[in-house]
Amino acid sequence: MTEVDPLIVTSSQWQDISSMLVYFWAFVFFLGSFAGNLLIAHSLIPSLAITGHVGPSVTRVRPVFYGLTILFGLAVIWTIVQVVEATDVLRAIYPKVWI
Repeated sequence: MTEVDPLIVTSSQWQDISSMLVYFWAFVFFLGSFAGNLLIAHSLIPSLAITGHVGPSVTRVRPVFYGLTILFGLAVIWTIVQVVEATDVLRAIYPKVWI
């Protein structure tokens, strides 16, 4: 098995790595927001309305949460694409692949 020897990292590559990490954190934020809005719209509001803890007028807010779910879902897909595009810098630093 050959050793993977990284090349010297330049300042522009550090900037690319930094932007890739920003996309990773944005992915985590958007995924959490997607899951939270879906949880509120699809389970929390209907459950509270059925049990009578909130009035039935609260169920009119569900489409807003579903809209936010779609918006954050699209943002998750966008950040995944950006992360995949940003991984080119890793191929420049590690010219040899492991497998």
